[in-house]
Order: sequence, then structure tokens, then C-alpha cells
Amino acid sequence: MAEQVIWSLTKRKSKTENIVPNPTLVEVHEWVQPSHCHHLQHDNNMLQHGQLLRWMDITACLSAERHAKHPCVTVSVDDISFDRTVSVGHVVILRAVVNRAFTSSLEVGLSVESEDPLTGKREHVCKAYSVFVAKPKDGSKVKLPPVALNSEEENREYLLAAERRRMRTTYAKDMQRVVKSLHLDDDEAASV
Repeated sequence: MAEQVIWSLTKRKSKTENIVPNPTLVEVHEWVQPSHCHHLQHDNNMLQHGQLLRWMDITACLSAERHAKHPCVTVSVDDISFDRTVSVGHVVILRAVVNRAFTSSLEVGLSVESEDPLTGKREHVCKAYSVFVAKPKDGSKVKLPPVALNSEEENREYLLAAERRRMRTTYAKDMQRVVKSLHLDDDEAASV
């Protein structure tokens, strides 16, 4: 049976009529099939995390490209902690939205839920933040437009995105300093 994918790239109606849906919102539904699961493990009816990460990256990239209007590449993904596994037959619901655009990079927030289609019960699976860089096809430099904020939650994520960016930059500089202080050669430093 072919993989069932439902792409919700159209603007959804908001529960609150005064709030305009974020145009970068992308929602993807993936039906978990046996081919998406571990075949060598004891419990082989659970979704492989690698497959879920693939779906997450695709969904987040669609959101980034919708805002940037250019192809985007993944630069980083923040720590991900999987709160639960997803069984065969369940539907994975991935939602991505651009939290903030910087000069040529942007942060995309991503949430993942699992739904049992027989009961309709949904459970949180994980949350992540991905950073993308816009790469125009002609190789030119790009200046991304700011994100339009339509709700308090979007404003909160916008402000937090700047702090997360500062923390990512600080972490990268701290790791470079640590590697340098340990006098590691290039091969050893690359593995840190």
C-alpha cells in the first residue's frame, strides 16, 4: 500500500475569528505503516525515530521555504526528547511554523502528535526547533522579511527565538574554546 500523506498547505480557519492564521503554518499527517518501523527490535510495530526525524525535517523545511520564498537548508535542530513511541496504524501529525526570521536564517518551531484513528485520542510525541538558511538558486545573498505576528503565542515564540539563537551561538563558541584548550588535533576536534 502506498504511503498516505496529507499536506495541509492551505490557510486553515482560526478558532478565534480575529486571529489570522500564520501563513507559514504547515501541517502534515503521516500514516504509520510497517515499513516505517523497526524490523530488528523486539517491539517491531513502533515507528523508527529516524523516520520521524525525516518527516520533521521535511515539514519544517516546507514552512521555512514558504516564508523565505527560496530553497532552504537545515543548519541545526535543537535537543529533541521523544515523550512516547508511535504505533503502526496511528497517524503522526506534524505542525511547523516560522518563529522568527533573521538576516538569512530562520527558526522553525515544530510540534508532533500521535493520533489513534479508531478513538481520535491524540498524544504529544515531541517538540523541536530547527534553524534553516535560505539559499537562493542564483547564489545571491538574501535578506528575509520579518515574521508577521498575529497572536500572543507567536509573539512569545518570536522573543524566545532570539534567546535560543543567542544560546546556540554561545554554545558553539564555548565548544570551540573547550576544544582549543584541550589541544585536540583537527580529527579529534571534529568528533566533539
